Amino acid sequence: MVASDGIEIVGFGHARGDRIGALYVLRPYQRRGIGKALLTHLLASLKELSVAEARFDVVAINDNAIAFYRAYGAYPIGRSINRDARGDTEDLVFRPESATREEIVLIADNGGGTSDFTVIRIGPNRRNLSDRTSDILAYTGVRIGGTMND
Repeated sequence: MVASDGIEIVGFGHARGDRIGALYVLRPYQRRGIGKALLTHLLASLKELSVAEARFDVVAINDNAIAFYRAYGAYPIGRSINRDARGDTEDLVFRPESATREEIVLIADNGGGTSDFTVIRIGPNRRNLSDRTSDILAYTGVRIGGTMND
């Protein structure tokens, strides 16, 4: 996928499988919504291909890219080493925020001897809050048999 300004290519992105492999925008064209448009279209394309959860790698020292993805609601889920003849680099693996609006959800955990239930608030603006205790709206558990070690 490419972004152009007339005949000049100013940005591009590509994906394979569940991974967005690259997303680049030339520096003079950054902060104009081009990166967000490319990312939005890449994620929509992956969704059309039934990719349930996209991932993308960001060079760990690329502060601008990390800030861009975090502003989009993405969050790191791991690290990987990108091996290259020019030298290895550490990448952060990101996942985009899956909630596009604030919602209240029920989480059920049925284990070996208990069932636990939690009602929480989720949303793209909630993830980065330092204190999420107010998002836990209700919780309970019930022992239904078996052991308590689930």
